[in-house]
Amino acid sequence: MNRLLKFITLLTFILVLQANLVFAEIKYIDAEGQYILGDNTTDTLVEAKNNARKDAIRNASEKIFVWVQSVTEVKNSSVSNDYIRIISANILSIQSATYKIEPLNNDAIKVICHISASADDSDIQNEITKAKNNTLTYKEDRVLLPNSDKLQKLADTWIQKHFFDNNPIEAKKLMSLKTQKNVSDAYALETAQRIRNSLGHLQEAKFEGWTQFSNTDQLIYHMRFSTRFAKLTLEFNKSTGELEHFWVTLN
Repeated sequence: MNRLLKFITLLTFILVLQANLVFAEIKYIDAEGQYILGDNTTDTLVEAKNNARKDAIRNASEKIFVWVQSVTEVKNSSVSNDYIRIISANILSIQSATYKIEPLNNDAIKVICHISASADDSDIQNEITKAKNNTLTYKEDRVLLPNSDKLQKLADTWIQKHFFDNNPIEAKKLMSLKTQKNVSDAYALETAQRIRNSLGHLQEAKFEGWTQFSNTDQLIYHMRFSTRFAKLTLEFNKSTGELEHFWVTLN
């Protein structure tokens, strides 16, 4: 009898445990957006890229609209489709964004942005609560990488000093104090010389996109050297915004 009671108690515990397990569902989305930059607009290339990224986010949120709609129904939440569209955009976690520029007629260009993103259904309930409290707003602040202007200006200055001015010592001074301490001037000069020996002199550098990780942000540049093309990755500390590492890979 005691064995039977123990078995029933154990079985009950297992069933209760299983009933309380909640598995978050994560969706992964790839989407593209575009923006035409021509003579009839005063937008800069940076603004055009930002608009293309907004379009990519809209397209990504449309891709998960039906999924978010089904989750809200499961949660027995009465939320309008307009709110569901906002929720769909807000729960997107954008992992990376890359840009491509295509020339068009009449000196216009098409800026294309490709994003890779994910969405976690555990974030939906918080957005539903905001919708019911009439405090739900579209998170436009995610459209640009936090401090993106600051990071890109630092990256451009570093590239100028390291590659165009051929002065890796001055470029090193733009990096974090930790990096400056760990990397000797001799090693910085040796690394720069190895790059020049392999690739030649830098002719052109174009910003391609960025990737966000939990502790770092990476800015990516396409580089045209005198002998071949390569990709430059600059890695920044997310909390301090300091440049900590860089590496060059062949395309």
